[in-house]
Amino acid sequence: MVRVSNLTVGFLLTLSATLSAALQANVTEELPSIDLDGASAFGLPSDDITDLVAEAEENLGIKSPRFKRRGILRPRLNRGCGSKTTACQGLYNYLHRYKDPKKVAAVFAWEGTSNYNDWNDGSFWSATTYLKPDCVYRPTTSEDISVAIQITVLAKGKFNVVGGGHSAIKGWANADGGVLLSLANFDKVNVNKGGYVEVGAGCRWRDVYSKLDTVGLMCAGGRMAGVGVPGLTLGGGISYLTNEYGFVADNVKNFEIVLGNGAITNANINQNPALFKALKGGSSNFGVVTRIDLYTVASSGVYAGQLYFPQSDFSKLQRAMFNYHSTGATQDPQSHMIAAFVYVGAYQMHLGAFTAYRSVAKADPGPALKELLAVNPGVTSSGTLQVRKYGTMAQELGGSDMAGLRQDMRDLTILVDSTIYNEFWLVFNDRLVKPFSNVPGFQATLAFHPITPKAVQAGKNRGGNSLGLDNITKPILVVNLTTQWASPADDKRIRAALEDIHANYILHAKNRKLYHEYIYLNYARQSDNPLASYGTAAAKALQCASQKYDPNGVFQKQVPGGFKVNFSSTRC
Repeated sequence: MVRVSNLTVGFLLTLSATLSAALQANVTEELPSIDLDGASAFGLPSDDITDLVAEAEENLGIKSPRFKRRGILRPRLNRGCGSKTTACQGLYNYLHRYKDPKKVAAVFAWEGTSNYNDWNDGSFWSATTYLKPDCVYRPTTSEDISVAIQITVLAKGKFNVVGGGHSAIKGWANADGGVLLSLANFDKVNVNKGGYVEVGAGCRWRDVYSKLDTVGLMCAGGRMAGVGVPGLTLGGGISYLTNEYGFVADNVKNFEIVLGNGAITNANINQNPALFKALKGGSSNFGVVTRIDLYTVASSGVYAGQLYFPQSDFSKLQRAMFNYHSTGATQDPQSHMIAAFVYVGAYQMHLGAFTAYRSVAKADPGPALKELLAVNPGVTSSGTLQVRKYGTMAQELGGSDMAGLRQDMRDLTILVDSTIYNEFWLVFNDRLVKPFSNVPGFQATLAFHPITPKAVQAGKNRGGNSLGLDNITKPILVVNLTTQWASPADDKRIRAALEDIHANYILHAKNRKLYHEYIYLNYARQSDNPLASYGTAAAKALQCASQKYDPNGVFQKQVPGGFKVNFSSTRC
C-alpha cells in the first residue's frame, strides 16, 4: 500500500493549480490585449471562441482537449470530407452554430467538396502558387474574419489570406494545410461624398475604376485591371498617378483591419498612426485588411494608350526613355510611361510595348511624352492613344494579363543612365530569350518604371510611408523582369537562367555605380528582403509596429507566406 503524506498532497494540489493557471495564461497569451487608439470590436467573446475550439477537438477525437467546453457537445458536423484540422472544424462549427446552417456551403469548402477547386486554384493568377489548404473559407464580414483568426490562433493552426491573388510566389497567399481565407466576398465599392472611395479588400482594380468612371472620378491604383487592391496597396503600389500623387499607399485615407488577437480597428492619420504608416509598404505583417479608403480626384478624361514598336525602333526608344526618366517625368508630373521590351514566343517576335499616359482630357502628350510619340509616326497613329475614361487604360493593359500559366517576377532598382537599357536588354535576349524562345507558353518582359523625387514628396505630404525613399534627390528606376511559361517541367532551368540574369544585372549596376538598394515589394522574388531594403530606420519602425499590434507574432508564425519583418530581433 502506498502512503501519501500531507506534504505530498499539498505539493500535488499546488502543482495542479499551477498547471491550470499556466493553461489559462497560455490562452490569454495567445489572444493578447492590444493598446489601440479608438474603438475596436471582436467577432465573438473569447469564451465562445474557446468553446468552439474545444468542441472541434472533441469532434476530431482528440483525447486530451486543451480547452474545457462550456456547453453540450454538438454532433460531429463534418461528414468526413477531406482533412479535418482543428481550425477548419472550429470554423465549420461556428458557421453551423452562429450562422444559417443551410448557407454554410456558400462560404466554406472542405478539400474534396464542390466549391473547393474553384475557390482555391481559381483565386490565383499564377499556376506556381497552387497549393492544398485543408479548407477554404470566404467570410462575408470583418466579424467573421475576427472569429476565424481567433479560432485558428487558439487551435495553433496556420492560415493564409488571398485578395486578388496576383503573386507568382508559391505560398505567399496560400498554404498546404490549414485555412485559406478568401476575401472574395469583400467586393463592395462605395463612393463617399467626402472625397474618397471605400473599397472592399476582395476587389480588383477593375471594380474600383468601373464605379469611379461613371461619376467622373479617379484614384491612384493598379495599372492592370485584374490586379487585387490589397496586395498592390500594402506593397506600396505604382500607378498612372504616381508622379503627381505618390504611391498608391500614399493615397490611402484609412485601413479597416483585423489584428492577430481578433480586434477589428481602423488605422489612419489620427487613429493608430504607427500602424497606418506601417501598412503603407509593410505588406501583410500586421493583420487582415478588410477595407481600404482611397482619396479620389475629379477626372473628365485622360489621354492614354498602348503603342507597340518593332525591334528596329529600340535604339530610338531607349533615347526617349532616358530623356523621359531623367527629366520628363519630373517636369510633367501629370504624365506616366511604362517602357517594356517584350518577347512573345508564340510569334517569335520582339516588340516594344509602351504605355503613354497623361492626366489631361485632350490629345496633348506634353513635352514629356512628345519624343516617344515621334519615334515612329505609323505606330503612334495605329496605337490606342486617345482621350478616354481613366479606368479604361487599366482595362486595356490588363486584357493581355493571362492567368493560369507559370509565372516568375523579380526586380531591382537603379539610377537613370542612357546606356543601361540596351546593356540589360542584350543580357535579356542572350540568356533568356534565345535559350527558351521555343518553350511552350514562353513570354518575357523587361520593363522600367520611374520613381521621381516629386512622387516621393507627394507621399510625404500625406504623412509618409514605410518605403524608405524620403531622401532620394534624383529619379530612380524599378527594373522588372517578368517571365511566363506553360509546363512545370521547365521550371528549374528557366528559374536558373533568371537567377543568373538577375545577379548579372545587380553586379553590372554596382560596377557602374548605378545600383540602388530599394526593392519594390510587389515585384520581388521569394529570396529577396524588400522590407530590409527600406533602410534601417524604416525596417525598425515596421518591426516595432509588429511588436505593438501583433505582440504574439501571429502574422509572423501562423501565416506562412509573405515577406516577414523579423519582429523579435528589435528592441522598441
